Amino acid sequence: MQMQNTTDLSPIKLLIAEDFHAETEALLRELSDGDFNFSYVVVRDETGYEKQLLEFNPDVILCPYSLATTNAVKLLGIARKNGAIAPFILLAYDLSEDIAIDLLGEGIEDYILRSTIKRLPVAIRKALQRQNATLQLQLSEAKLKSSETAMRNMVRNAPIAMAMFDLDMNYVVVSERWLKDESKTEEELIGKNHYDIVPEIPDSWKKIHQECLTGATLESEEELIVRADGTEQILRWKMNPWYTSEAVIGGVVLFIEDITSRVLTQVELERSEAALHAAQSIAKIGSWVLNIDDNTVDWSDEMFVIHELEKQAVNVGLIRELTHPEDVPLFDSKFEELVAGNEIEMVYRNILPVSRKIKYFRALGKVSKGPDGIIHKISGTVQEIDERFRTQQELEAKTVQRDLILSSAKIGVWHWTVGSDKLIWDQHCAKIFDEFLPDLKAERYYQLIHPDDRDYVRRQLVEGLKTGEYSAEYRLVKKDTTTFVLSRGRATLDEQGRATHIDGIIIDVTEQHLLEKATMELKGRASN
Repeated sequence: MQMQNTTDLSPIKLLIAEDFHAETEALLRELSDGDFNFSYVVVRDETGYEKQLLEFNPDVILCPYSLATTNAVKLLGIARKNGAIAPFILLAYDLSEDIAIDLLGEGIEDYILRSTIKRLPVAIRKALQRQNATLQLQLSEAKLKSSETAMRNMVRNAPIAMAMFDLDMNYVVVSERWLKDESKTEEELIGKNHYDIVPEIPDSWKKIHQECLTGATLESEEELIVRADGTEQILRWKMNPWYTSEAVIGGVVLFIEDITSRVLTQVELERSEAALHAAQSIAKIGSWVLNIDDNTVDWSDEMFVIHELEKQAVNVGLIRELTHPEDVPLFDSKFEELVAGNEIEMVYRNILPVSRKIKYFRALGKVSKGPDGIIHKISGTVQEIDERFRTQQELEAKTVQRDLILSSAKIGVWHWTVGSDKLIWDQHCAKIFDEFLPDLKAERYYQLIHPDDRDYVRRQLVEGLKTGEYSAEYRLVKKDTTTFVLSRGRATLDEQGRATHIDGIIIDVTEQHLLEKATMELKGRASN
């Protein structure tokens, strides 16, 4: 935790959440260079974050989207749960601007890209100005019963979608945001009945209107509305009665928030997480984070699967116990390299505790240092090596060919909706195919496959739609070379047993093919 105060005159208090991936030093430098009056606290995990929310009471929260053990959406929820109303600004260093914009629907106030970090001081000031406007609005809402004139002015100037109705639900006053959301003018609404203007409103809202006329204040969680043009919206609303100067109910005030984008973003994030989990399972890859301070290790679900372990607390000692005795010296030396701040890659054997089988694994490790230059966390992946690769490795141990086999795995993730003409894939797939697009038409995909392998790939895909498991090894057509790839996928089936979509991976196995060919030639020469 670090604190700084640039001046003694009421500095803006910044709570910065980061786990040594965020460019905190650059961030602080930009604020200092701009003569920005601030103090700050840096936290590394949810426990420290929640503690500083209460003790430091920040004016603004700064946070990257993804941290080692949590993310910005969770931290925002913790802040609101603890009653903190500080604006939350996303440090979207590693996100596309489209994703950053979508996350605004989660309640995030603003975002800063790596290329726009100089905008941070302005973004903080504007966030505080908007917060002040919101607090003023809330204060106005608390005074709903004061007078009809005050109510009309508040509704008219509200920065949110807000409308005032009489007892019969005729429009009295609307905000500019309401007009914008409904694509209407004041002349089209004032004096008109809300149910005539928006006939798709469900009957349940009409019952709530009648309850509000008795003095009740009601609100919803989220509700789906199908517009007359067929479009769907997910709305959250609140309805209050308003009172005349004679202290009698004159009608209702309705606040509406469109949360369609927020909900769809959450659905997409959940789908992406499911696709990532499926890809890890298919590729037999697990991820891990080592906490240097206490030698505890956080494992992904797939790590327990490939090591045949029930979920339990993991530490360095347990991992070392699983390691084959002959590979323990290698494990120790690589661990020392990691602690010293070096990236590592190694292939080693484990003796699985249940089956007692010996399995080969390939591990990668990368160090993350904090602003203080001290290593607190190390993260990486472990991949179970395919049977063919393990057998070949045993034959070619401690040779040049062994190094080729153990070179970095080139793996891409893809998704195909059955019946769609497009294959969606990540940048690693695009690199393997030399087609740098986020999606690819089916016709173009088959053109990239070697002509002799196209029918085979189609047959395997059709079979995979029936069985739920797809696997094909084939060649790609490239300008100067032939690339061999292994593609695997799992289909999701509906209640009728029909495949709806497939999530899978593509692995570049060209080096393994070259190795096998070279090995066969060497054996051929030896036999002659």
